[in-house]
Amino acid sequence: MLCKNCKKEISDNVSFCPFCGYSISENENNALNTDSVNKNAPSLLEYTARRSIWYYKIRLPICLILALISLISAISMVASTVDEYKTSSIFYFIIFGICLAVILFTFFETKFFKIEIYTDKIKMYSGIFNRKEHNALMTPILSVNIEQSIWGQIFNYGNIRIDRMGQGWDINTQYIKNPKKLKNYLETKITSVKKDNIGMNLFN
Repeated sequence: MLCKNCKKEISDNVSFCPFCGYSISENENNALNTDSVNKNAPSLLEYTARRSIWYYKIRLPICLILALISLISAISMVASTVDEYKTSSIFYFIIFGICLAVILFTFFETKFFKIEIYTDKIKMYSGIFNRKEHNALMTPILSVNIEQSIWGQIFNYGNIRIDRMGQGWDINTQYIKNPKKLKNYLETKITSVKKDNIGMNLFN
């Protein structure tokens, strides 16, 4: 552990610092040992937030409608007895394939986006082929705000802004699923941090 007075490394069970002679009480000894354990504790994943499929607005419904129409048209032309219709069905199959590719890309792009909140840091992942990872240390959170439109309230998504202390990265993300659940989790975390700070002030 570290001596509270001279900040040098000393044995855990000594009553006096061998460097400066500072008297170390039992309570201080326990507090220093606890701090040492907390600093060496592994980083644990506590919460994962994902983006709603409604982030893409009308792209997905339009592709679904076009895919359905083109598939029905292609199948009806293949079943037709007219050879020209059978040849034209290739065009509709191509449209169906493009729409299906866009739908799958949209689905996986939504799944690949996530925000992970650990005990000591925050990570944000985005992109499929051009994969991006954003990391920041978990500094005290000042406020959590949600913006929800009428559609957001119906389909349970919203824009989240998490303001953190200092000049670090503030999270400002759109179309997050279950925004109120994330807000409640973060507010619980803020409350627990405030309680810990009060306890530290009482014993210091």
